[in-house]
Amino acid sequence: MTATTPDETTVSNTEIAELLDVQLNTVQTWGKNRLMPPSAGRHGHIPFWMRSTIIAWAGDIGKIDPDEQPDLALEYEDITGRELVPFRVGGPMPAEVKERLRNIWGIVPGGSS
Repeated sequence: MTATTPDETTVSNTEIAELLDVQLNTVQTWGKNRLMPPSAGRHGHIPFWMRSTIIAWAGDIGKIDPDEQPDLALEYEDITGRELVPFRVGGPMPAEVKERLRNIWGIVPGGSS
């Protein structure tokens, strides 16, 4: 189901940055480089995403730290039905995480398997 107007279940670039504790330009760069899931729609020229999609994606790319963001980690597990596999961004990526990125998000992580 694709949303056409933003509501309380959707998030904008700004809200994604706040949710994941990153700079807004980081989120914008992810979007430009097609590293994010497709948006659910646009409100004028501003894209928005389903919050559940962003949380699932963020957990799968290692942007949710269960120690620092326990509520988001629980939300991830509720949404996906999977246990969060924590790893350090920039460090070795677990094979399970690489598989999720390929199979769920269509992102092919760099480096060897």
